[in-house]
Amino acid sequence: MQTIHITANSRLSQFLKQQLTHFEQGVGLTAQVQTLAQWWQTWHSNALLMGELPGEFLTAQKLSNFEAQLIWENLLAQASEAQDELRLLNPKSTAKQAHQAWLFLQEYLQEKDFENRFLGAETRLWLDLKTAYQAYLAKHHLIDDALWMQQQLAALSQGVGSLPAQFLLHGFDDLSPNMLRWKAIVESRGTQVLVNTVPQNYRKSRIFEALSPKQEAQQAALWAVQQWQALAAQKPLAQVRIGIVAPNVQEVVFDLKWALDQQLVLAGLSEFEAEQPAYNVSLGQPLTQVPVVKNALMTLQLLFNPMQSCRYADWSAWLLSPYTLGNQLERHALDAQLRKMQWATFKWPNLIQKSEKHFAALSPLKRALQTWEPLAKAMAQKCSLPDFIKQVKDCLGHFHWAKTNAAGALNSVEFQQAQAFMQALDALTLLKTPFAQQTAAAWLGLLNQYVAELVHQPQSTRVQPIQILGMLEAGGQQFDALWVMGLTDQAWPRMPQPNPFIPFELQREHKLPRADAQRELQYALTLTQGFAQAAPEVVWSYAQQVEGASRLPSPLLVAESIYAGAEFGQLETLEVPSDFKGLAELAYQQPLSQRWVEDALAPPVPLGQKSPGGTAILAAQNACPLMAFMDYRLGASKALESVEEGLPSTQLGNLIHKVLEQLWAALKTQTQLLALSEDQQTAQLQDLIAAQMTLLAGQFDAQYLALEAQRILKLLQAWLNLEKQRLPFKVLDNELETDIELAGIRFKIKVDRIDEVNGDWIILDYKTGKASINGLTSERFDAPQLAIYLFAMNALAQKLKFTEPADVAGLGYGILHSDDGVKMNVLLDQDERLVDKRTTGFSLQTFDKISGKEEGEFSGWVWSDFLQHLQDEVEKLALSVQQGEAAMVFEKDDDIKFAASYLALRVPEVKAQLGRVSETEEVSE
Repeated sequence: MQTIHITANSRLSQFLKQQLTHFEQGVGLTAQVQTLAQWWQTWHSNALLMGELPGEFLTAQKLSNFEAQLIWENLLAQASEAQDELRLLNPKSTAKQAHQAWLFLQEYLQEKDFENRFLGAETRLWLDLKTAYQAYLAKHHLIDDALWMQQQLAALSQGVGSLPAQFLLHGFDDLSPNMLRWKAIVESRGTQVLVNTVPQNYRKSRIFEALSPKQEAQQAALWAVQQWQALAAQKPLAQVRIGIVAPNVQEVVFDLKWALDQQLVLAGLSEFEAEQPAYNVSLGQPLTQVPVVKNALMTLQLLFNPMQSCRYADWSAWLLSPYTLGNQLERHALDAQLRKMQWATFKWPNLIQKSEKHFAALSPLKRALQTWEPLAKAMAQKCSLPDFIKQVKDCLGHFHWAKTNAAGALNSVEFQQAQAFMQALDALTLLKTPFAQQTAAAWLGLLNQYVAELVHQPQSTRVQPIQILGMLEAGGQQFDALWVMGLTDQAWPRMPQPNPFIPFELQREHKLPRADAQRELQYALTLTQGFAQAAPEVVWSYAQQVEGASRLPSPLLVAESIYAGAEFGQLETLEVPSDFKGLAELAYQQPLSQRWVEDALAPPVPLGQKSPGGTAILAAQNACPLMAFMDYRLGASKALESVEEGLPSTQLGNLIHKVLEQLWAALKTQTQLLALSEDQQTAQLQDLIAAQMTLLAGQFDAQYLALEAQRILKLLQAWLNLEKQRLPFKVLDNELETDIELAGIRFKIKVDRIDEVNGDWIILDYKTGKASINGLTSERFDAPQLAIYLFAMNALAQKLKFTEPADVAGLGYGILHSDDGVKMNVLLDQDERLVDKRTTGFSLQTFDKISGKEEGEFSGWVWSDFLQHLQDEVEKLALSVQQGEAAMVFEKDDDIKFAASYLALRVPEVKAQLGRVSETEEVSE
């Protein structure tokens, strides 16, 4: 007797095909297993070939759900334009709801159901749109899924098409009205329809109460791997089926995959295989989230319109993608160079033109961009959808999309994903909804919307015993072991989601899907009963805390009707199967002798070598030697620059330095500054600022630069007003550069400014951030940068042709801070070196007062001894760098929080070690 097995979903079809395969004379024979949609398609094709279908089947063109939603979206847009009070926040989502209401009408309701009822504004709007939708379909000879199903059922009832002797239904927890009509018709034609049921035998059930969703995922993963190991000893691995099911599978899949990857490797069952892991996740993922497809869409978005501005973040993501044309290392190097230009937004042809030398190494990509630019400009006019798809394929072909990845040829999964995208492009050209010609930008929006609706599940070429499923997909299946997770009272049963366009009483009356709590309870109860019979042993679990809120278990977990044939109360609590430990945690918990080898000494810096990182390495060495080693000797500080909107702080600092350098190079003395009128001072500053802003014209909008120029002008005017209050001074030099040698290492230093006051010198370092001279006199030497400048005084004496340097009478900071204003923060040998009386804006300390404190560190010292002490501290730092000292020691978190190598410093681990050491010492004492 011919039997066709009809399943509720394609996953169940695959499972049944494996289960129902049998061999006759060495040949594998598979039963006919299809979803109902697949059967309808086969029935339709056969009837069409036999010439049995009525004429209306041949005239109307069938719409996809996506096309139908586009029509509803267009109708909603027209209604919004016609009604001023109608404003839609999310037209696409609203169109989906309107289309769903239409499908419900065709299957669950009738037009007369709306008569003699109170109809709200939403329902009245929808009824008007429904009439317009029907008129649109009739005008263009179109038919959608709902109307097509009605035609199919009518033809089937008239005897069209052949039928088997028997249908056997699998995994259907609820028969929809259309299924009930189909069942009645085929039974009236003599075909038997049976519903396959699972024997109601009690299987032992246990419940696990997790502390958090993460612990729940970890324990489910650990349990699944343990089940794999046990079952693999009893049967071939290809026959092992372990299920992990969740009502919110997309929310738990990340933690599950992470935990499974860890445990499979630890158990020796799998290596990390990103391409095809040893588990299968149901539903797949939206095609727009697939990396190779993301790259295609980004390529189109960036390169289709050369005259449209793009953000550097988008450009960088495209440039660094493994699917972009060109050598990957060269593309990373190019990205590092382009970031230094600080172009936050730009037109990519301008970027290539301004940085042509940087693109030279990437000749294939550079050539492709340059030859594509005129082609893209020629495509700027409106075009038809088929023409647009051709342009898309030309663009992707031009940039060799999906030919290779960073490792070479595409792997199997990447190839399937690329093929799925190309098939989506072909399918898009077949849209039967008439479109007027549109711009490429409009078509790109449609393409993104279409691809976002597609879900891709690559075919696996390896055995995957662990199946991660949603509730609906798992229905009707049998497993060797089953864990159902995420069963909080908030997640299961699901919350109702009634359609907003159909009166609620109608939805409840006709039992529409997701209509009310009672409907959801019955749905959840049916599925849960099935899961209770789906494996020899079932584990149910929920998290007691979710995002900081307490959660209770689903009430279905203690419902007597779930556990058929069992005495109520036999549901056992599952203790934590065993402690979950990941790869890193197991490594960390190895015995100390196996885990740690103290090695805080790096190779020495060769004598005579130039300092890695300039003088900044000394400040870093003072804060944390390991940070200095990683950031400068290993090069972590050369990490990618962030491209910021607006002037970055480093660029702002350089601009202010440059303006002040040029200003004092012209003025020379305070007397010259005081001789300027306010207008002259303003004009001179404006000219200097404008010259610097001209250099940035290609990076930023002119209006933005004008506003920045005004802000910088006010900051510099405030600074010069502070300078006017000082005692008379002369600026001896600006940005003095010289080479020095410390501990055998060569350093290049640049001193921002040296003033002469009464024959003595004062060193000033400009800062556009926060700074304090307290680090010079604190117990822990904490300002090596200022102390380093003392080594440049001989060079200044030679430049000025002095026989020897003058005495340094002070050193400190000139602070020009955008938020805090301007301030001079200086340490002097004695009073009255800068101003004759304390004035707002001057923060001064004098060493004679510091040395006069009896219990202070510098008690009784003289100024010259203190300056020598600062130089000695710098020499010590340089020597520790040269000798390779790289211990992980730091005084406070602020010292290292901005380290480029912060993650590599493993700060939490170091703190934990220090804590353990102190505990051990206390015990030994």
